[in-house]
Amino acid sequence: VKVRQVEDILNSQLLIRTSQGVRLSEQGHRVQSFVNEIIRLANELRLTLHEEPHELQGVIRLGLYESVAKYYWPRFFRIFRDAYPGIKIQITTGRSRNLIQKLKEKHVDLAITIEPMHDYQLSHQELFHDSFSVYGEYNYLKENFQISEASTKCEITPEQMSALTIISFNDALAHNGKPLQSELARLGMPLENVNEVESFEVAVEFCLQGLGIAVLPNRVVRAHSRSEHLIPVTLPGIVSSDFSEHKICASTTRGEESQPLITTLLKEIINNPMNQAHVGS
Repeated sequence: VKVRQVEDILNSQLLIRTSQGVRLSEQGHRVQSFVNEIIRLANELRLTLHEEPHELQGVIRLGLYESVAKYYWPRFFRIFRDAYPGIKIQITTGRSRNLIQKLKEKHVDLAITIEPMHDYQLSHQELFHDSFSVYGEYNYLKENFQISEASTKCEITPEQMSALTIISFNDALAHNGKPLQSELARLGMPLENVNEVESFEVAVEFCLQGLGIAVLPNRVVRAHSRSEHLIPVTLPGIVSSDFSEHKICASTTRGEESQPLITTLLKEIINNPMNQAHVGS
C-alpha cells in the first residue's frame, strides 16, 4: 500500500516532504508506534502458540543503567535465567547517555535507561517509573533537628532551612517543575550548602554518614541494604512525599523492538512481581 493511500484513508499527513527529503510527521510517528506495537503483539502471540520458553535461543547484548543493574537486575535475572536457559544476556553498565550512544552505534541490542530523549532512530518503551524524595539519616536528624525516638519522618521548618546541608542530583526538579536548587535558594538555603552529585552511591553514603540530607530515588532507597537508617524529610513549600517523577525505559533501534528475544525479556521485566510491587518509585 502506498503511503499517500494510507494518508488518504487516515486523513492525516504521515510524511513531511521537503526538497531535502522526507521525514515522519507527528502523526507518522504515532502510526509507526502503533504498527510496531501490532508487530510486537503478533510476535508475542506466535511465541505463545508455537514455542515454549525453553526453546528460545540466542544472545541479547543489554545496556543497564547502573542503579537498575545493582538494585534490580540480579534478583530478576536469577528468575529469568531459570525460565529461559537458552537466552544468554551480555551486560554492559553505564550512565544513560553513554548507553544510548552504544545502542545507536550497535554495541548493544537493548538499553534500559532513565528518561531517554526522543530520537527518530530509536523506539522507547516505559518499563516502570521512579520519583525522588528527601531523606535523612535518623541519628543525624535526631541530633540536629530534635526528632523523637518514634519519628518516622522529619519536617523541616522555614527557620531551619539555612542550617541544612543537602546532597542533590544535578537534574532533580521540585514538584512544580523548577530546578530543585533554585527552589531551595528561594526558601533561604545558601547555595554553598547544596552539594550536587551524579551517583546515587555518593549521595546515599554522604547521607548515611550524616553529612546532610539527600535527594534520593525512592525505588532504589527501598532496595538499599541500609534503608532502615533513612527516614523521609519534608522541606517547607517544596515537596510532599515524592516529586520529580521519571521513567525507566527500554530502548532499541527502530524495528528491533519486535525481535522475539527482546520481546520476551521485556515482557518478563514488566510482569515481574518485584517490578509491580515497587511501581511509583
